[in-house]
Amino acid sequence: EDRFGDSASLLPDDPLDRAAMRPWLKRVDDAIHPAIGTLTHATVYRPGFLKLDEDARAARLAKIPDASRRERFTAVYRDGLDAPIVINAVKTLDRLVADMQSALEDNDFLAGPAYSLADTAVTPYANRLFDLGLLGLWAVSAPRVFDWFGAIRQRANFVPAILDYMTDADRAA
Repeated sequence: EDRFGDSASLLPDDPLDRAAMRPWLKRVDDAIHPAIGTLTHATVYRPGFLKLDEDARAARLAKIPDASRRERFTAVYRDGLDAPIVINAVKTLDRLVADMQSALEDNDFLAGPAYSLADTAVTPYANRLFDLGLLGLWAVSAPRVFDWFGAIRQRANFVPAILDYMTDADRAA
């Protein structure tokens, strides 16, 4: 907004749409980012962690300064997809997709008729579900989410912001 102003605004013009946008941003910060991180560690990073010897595992976990986060990752690496925190993460993501479906019933975008910060905030997490091969779990229950994601992938900003950002190691994982 500061750099491009009105010519490329990501804030909805309508006050109600702008108000609808804000919870998507908070939700990404508070719930979706931790949930997708938990799921990613349980599926992508856990096998490599388990290949480490006990001392290397302990050292890796000790590098996590936040005790709560360290405890979460300990559970994820120990119990994998059976860890309660992973099950809760999947439930959080299920609620996200259901709420996206509801929001997209009446609009082409999450916070109204125009692309906004809500869409930019959710896109990397929808893409992670896609990359993990999990977005298809909602194919029947959330068809509008699939339409939305297909349209988002066609936007000029998708490749430079999402795909070009990924490293070859990210793609391989």
